[in-house]
Amino acid sequence: MDSENLNYRWKYMKKLRDELRQRFRKEYLSQLISKINQKPSRKLELNELVRDDRKKRVFWPLGRVMELIPGKDGIVRVVKVKTEVGLQTKPIQNLYPLEVNPSRTTLMTSLLTVTQIAVGRELKPVVSIVGECKLSS
Repeated sequence: MDSENLNYRWKYMKKLRDELRQRFRKEYLSQLISKINQKPSRKLELNELVRDDRKKRVFWPLGRVMELIPGKDGIVRVVKVKTEVGLQTKPIQNLYPLEVNPSRTTLMTSLLTVTQIAVGRELKPVVSIVGECKLSS
């Protein structure tokens, strides 16, 4: 491969990544927000997308609802969410559920096998998917 071919390939891959990111933002995340706004009340799920006003939507962190904090009237308006940076208290207006079915999650967990490989002197887990995953078109 020559440098011209590599440059072309790099630009092509960058263009594909940018198009995928734009499509993800426009189609999937906007549908999640519009679906949430249609429902007056909802059941809080384990996996949520946590809104962060300082970041673009595609970079919002994923979180897991750990605790519901009811107000004086008994209605839950605030939750404790565990994200990769730690435990945070967030209003439920800043949470957007992901479309993850618990039975599908258990199915995917059962398909995952963990093996270990040696990296230097340390053993690190490697996750590989066993089986076939079908994507809907």
